[in-house]
Amino acid sequence: MRSLLCTVAVVAAAVTAAPAVAAEQFSIAPPPAWVKPVAVPDPDPKLADRTAQSLLVSSQQRFVDGQSSIYVEVATRLQNAQALNAGGTIAIPWDPERLSLAIHKVQILRAGKVIDVLASGQEFTVLRRESNLERAMLDGTLTAVLQPEGLAVGDTILTAFSFTRKPGSIHFRPLAMIAFPYDTPIRQMSQSVQWDDAAGLRWKSTLPGTQPRETASNGVKSVRIEYADLEIPSPPTDLPARLRIAPLLEFTGYGDWGEIGRLYAPVYAETSRLEDASPVKAQAAAIAARHPHAKNRAMAALRLVQDEIRYVALGMNEGGILPASADRTWSRKFGDCKGKTVLLIALLKELGVEAKPLLVSDTWNTALGDRLPNDNLFDHVIVEATIDGETYWMDGTRLGDRDLDALRSSPFGYGVLVSTDSTGLKPLPLLPAARPLTETDITYDASKGFLDSVPVKGTVRYRGDLAINARMAVAQVGRDAFLKTLRDQAAAIESDDIKTSDFTSDEASGDVVFTFTGTARMAWPDAPGGVGQRFRFDDDVIRWTQTFDRPATSPHAKAPFALNFPFHIAWTETVILPRNGKGFSIEGTGFEKTIAGAKIARSLSLADGKAVARSSFQFLQPEVSYDVAVAAKGDLQKVNADRAYIRTPAGYEPTDEEVSAFLEREPTDAAGWQERGFRHMRRDEHEKAAADFAKAAELDGNWSVPHANRGLALVYLDRFEEAEKALARAREIEPGFFVIDQAYGTMYFRKLEVEKAAQAFTASLKYEPDNHYNRQYRAIAYAALGRYDEALGDIDHILKQDPARTDIWIDKARVLAKQGRQDPALEALTAGLAVNADNLSLLQVRATMLTRFGRADEAKRAYDRLMQAVERQAAASDDPAGFDAYRANRLADRGDTAGAVAIWDRMVAKTPRNPTMLNNRCWTRTTAGTELEKALADCDAALAIEPAHVSARDSRGLTYLKLGRFPEAIADFDFALGKQPAMAESLYGRGVAKLRSGDKAGGEQDIARARLALFDIDAEYAGYGITP
Repeated sequence: MRSLLCTVAVVAAAVTAAPAVAAEQFSIAPPPAWVKPVAVPDPDPKLADRTAQSLLVSSQQRFVDGQSSIYVEVATRLQNAQALNAGGTIAIPWDPERLSLAIHKVQILRAGKVIDVLASGQEFTVLRRESNLERAMLDGTLTAVLQPEGLAVGDTILTAFSFTRKPGSIHFRPLAMIAFPYDTPIRQMSQSVQWDDAAGLRWKSTLPGTQPRETASNGVKSVRIEYADLEIPSPPTDLPARLRIAPLLEFTGYGDWGEIGRLYAPVYAETSRLEDASPVKAQAAAIAARHPHAKNRAMAALRLVQDEIRYVALGMNEGGILPASADRTWSRKFGDCKGKTVLLIALLKELGVEAKPLLVSDTWNTALGDRLPNDNLFDHVIVEATIDGETYWMDGTRLGDRDLDALRSSPFGYGVLVSTDSTGLKPLPLLPAARPLTETDITYDASKGFLDSVPVKGTVRYRGDLAINARMAVAQVGRDAFLKTLRDQAAAIESDDIKTSDFTSDEASGDVVFTFTGTARMAWPDAPGGVGQRFRFDDDVIRWTQTFDRPATSPHAKAPFALNFPFHIAWTETVILPRNGKGFSIEGTGFEKTIAGAKIARSLSLADGKAVARSSFQFLQPEVSYDVAVAAKGDLQKVNADRAYIRTPAGYEPTDEEVSAFLEREPTDAAGWQERGFRHMRRDEHEKAAADFAKAAELDGNWSVPHANRGLALVYLDRFEEAEKALARAREIEPGFFVIDQAYGTMYFRKLEVEKAAQAFTASLKYEPDNHYNRQYRAIAYAALGRYDEALGDIDHILKQDPARTDIWIDKARVLAKQGRQDPALEALTAGLAVNADNLSLLQVRATMLTRFGRADEAKRAYDRLMQAVERQAAASDDPAGFDAYRANRLADRGDTAGAVAIWDRMVAKTPRNPTMLNNRCWTRTTAGTELEKALADCDAALAIEPAHVSARDSRGLTYLKLGRFPEAIADFDFALGKQPAMAESLYGRGVAKLRSGDKAGGEQDIARARLALFDIDAEYAGYGITP
């Protein structure tokens, strides 16, 4: 509460203040007789590259014959121009009401010479400089300022001065505290304290290494310590504050902490006494009339002091020690912590509430418990009130307290009651926050899909000190500016377009609530293996990245770790899902764990079309022991790695309407162009996809994703040279991006360089081991290369993760059939049907395989089952006629050519100029080997409408082949392969045509390439009656 200045500031000072009056001047005098000279050491050559060197820091304190004095001597070498600018001003602050200042030396030491600045006639200027004016604190401090003339780089500036304490209203005991600073090299540190029996000092040291010794001579005791080349390294920043205190040498004349409380007791008792006609009594009566219960009365009294009395601290004329009276504080409507405290005590006593002042320290806090009694360490005073047996700590200088129960906790660590029976230092409980101090609730409305931005709304509730700080910010910067800050934060975190925002202050609870609405783009990347898509719930709230690591050689290696107590935050995300959430699932688990002094919790739910994740993190204590922290590392790593997702159903796709609407809008950023390109790619619109990816890459040239995806789109367009340039750029940016090698694998496949394709897919799988696209196409490559066991290994890997993949069950059956393992092949299809009994593709392949295996009866039953499933699905469809083409093809498969052709006849009649329908009828007749001339006429008609129709060219080639017209067959196959070089059917058909034309080498080459493109093509064409 009081201060005895014992340091000198040799720093640059930009002083803009009024000169002090003559009565507040200092003296120039030789050092006191009791001061022992201390020599200034030579500079340390190892520190010649520093801006400055602190050569001497010396203080000598004396408490003898009832007088308290301190002598300070400081020498600093200025080693460059920066030091000259920073250290060229001597500024000595002091409080003239409490201290007298004598200046003894100002010398410039230069090359062995001593220049006496004071003897040269240079004088100090005294200025009144309030350093805490912006904090509404006036303490009456004066500053003696001198700019030594002629100061040059390489000079050492030596300053010596002393303070002597003046008697005051309260008879404080002698005190001294010497701090030895961290990370400050000091060539010579010399400290001493002297005292007589009347001073009655006792002392304590927390210094490292050699400890000081106490000596006595002529009735005067002393402690002296000197260090040469002192530099104490800073402790780790993760230590509790009480353990980061710099090493100290402490002296006290107090017998116990309670003595300090007893000293102040009469003063606070007098100043809290109200006059008979005091208006404060009327205020108390009004509160009592409004509130019958003691707790409500106490809260009303606190609000009155906080809201109606502004904070101003007047430290002059012992104002920094003695409180203004309650009546005085009320009348002038301002006061410091002391004035507000006595006013609040006066009100509470009038209301029948027991209340006492409590001295606390915002600066020293929990470190007070390790200190000797020292009234100088207290920088604040609050009220301790007792109501119905519960204790509350009330601070009149705060703003916005509304919950009295929250005041059963105190952040100050320790306090000393101001009373005649004060007994000592009192620990103050700091309790965990009962409710989250920040609670955020975000809702994404993805009910209409999430391909584009979705509506989002959010609420952020601030409680406790955060709410108080928010109200203070509003008072300082205004509502609009504060709201803009909150809106910008919301836009950066949750929304790409804020539509509305508002905040309210709940007077009853004291909470501040910020609300907003807008739109946000949700990230739903493909799930591992490509099985559906996933949205990851935000997990920042529950991630705690503290490592609890310290060097084993550190003296603090096994000290406790500080926690950001009482931090408490909660975050709730709600996603309103498309299609009322049908088929969507939650990945992840809820949990509640206490780890290293923190409670970390998450709950997950999916119901009524909404997926909800609530995460919370709360520190339960201010620090955690080393052993507990280290033991918790594994649990903490698990929580940090734990993720929660919403997964779409397998095969989920946005509706056509959703995609069309999205594609119609022009994106505004690289992410938007990338997403639109991806959607074009999913529609096989590769030209448009490549253009959109190019735009994304143009807007963000250092993003690998659009470059790689553009390369993949160009591969599908068979523009391989351009593709490789795009992929090379992607690899420059991010060598490990899996799509790069995936695109190369696809390119090599389209070139029928199957070995290279397998290698490229393997390279991609190093980065994305569960990517199902890469595994599936590597399996197909392996099968084409005859590496069937490796192919089956990849297939089984996929099925283990996603047993619902119909196409993968079919691939497994095809590989097994290629090996001649008929029963396992059929078992694979049966396993797939166990997951999806009416899947038409599985039923069709099973029926086809049974036919190829010569198992006619089983094949007939299989086709019957297939056609029954077709009819069921057609009946349930909004467009039963949409199944006609499928019916026709399946009738053809089972040998009912007439039935199939009848369906094609009806369809051609409806759309006579549809080349696809004509081609389908041509294909059915050709593969059946009947009516080949009619088949040829159908294909001719289709090509007359669309000469470049690739499928019709391939179909007519097969027709010519069956007619024995090999040159014409080869010509049609050439045309088709010119458009699609890796088309297995045309390669196979051309190969057979070449063989039958006598071109054995060409035919064998084409057939080999066809088998690379489709490893089981022989079985397919054998079903058409064609073999090499």
